[in-house]
Amino acid sequence: MKKLLFILATFIFFSCSQAEKKTKPQNTNTHLLTTEEYKRDSIYNFLFQKDSVVFVNMYGDTTVLTKKELNYLEENYSGLFASEYPLDPDLVFNQRKIPQTDTIFLGFSSEAGQDAFYNLYAYFLSIRNGIDKYIHERKNIVDIYEAINNIHTEINGAGTFYLHMDQRILAYAEYAVTLYGLQQTENAALKFDKQKQLFLQALQQDCEDRIELNKEATTEEKQKQKSKILELIHTLNGKINSYFYLSMARQFEYSKYN
Repeated sequence: MKKLLFILATFIFFSCSQAEKKTKPQNTNTHLLTTEEYKRDSIYNFLFQKDSVVFVNMYGDTTVLTKKELNYLEENYSGLFASEYPLDPDLVFNQRKIPQTDTIFLGFSSEAGQDAFYNLYAYFLSIRNGIDKYIHERKNIVDIYEAINNIHTEINGAGTFYLHMDQRILAYAEYAVTLYGLQQTENAALKFDKQKQLFLQALQQDCEDRIELNKEATTEEKQKQKSKILELIHTLNGKINSYFYLSMARQFEYSKYN
């Protein structure tokens, strides 16, 4: 289902979004990219030597970009090609330059277009981070983020926010991989086990309280929801096995869902 949603969303974006209005980025610091001299990192040079490039993400979804499209992306959306210190994907998206006549990607202005932008961000940053180097860490972070998103989907229903978040998780996870690569040795005095326990207990209690407040659900339906939440909490407990993963889980939960 995840793959099908992404393929449909991408198809709709590239084939139908020409009728949509172009929107201006909301971030007021859009001048930052224009005042900074852009220089392509040599790690990306091999991409521009081919007539087309096929990207395959960890879900198995594929995206094909022609040389013309790659050159266009570099010219107009250079933030996708990580600078010396890669930025959070939300900042890269909000600081993107939108050409006056964008006849190829239409500014990625639709929701499906934003999904596509975030997937491209994940592709390019994974090349910089090392696709094979951080396979385990990348999958673990994606699993943590998916479990958190599924918890909120279970509580609130499968709204469009959670479906789009499901597509953008790879970008947030890849940025976390960057932070993982930069991290120093962890401080044992941080009392990791206790902090993880408090985080998961608070998350579970909040979910159970919200389930009980649902006047329309039957007792049986509420119990099924609580069981599902408990399974997801158990998944998080197993995946969050270091302070780094805990900090990423907390940051993702508090910044995206609260």
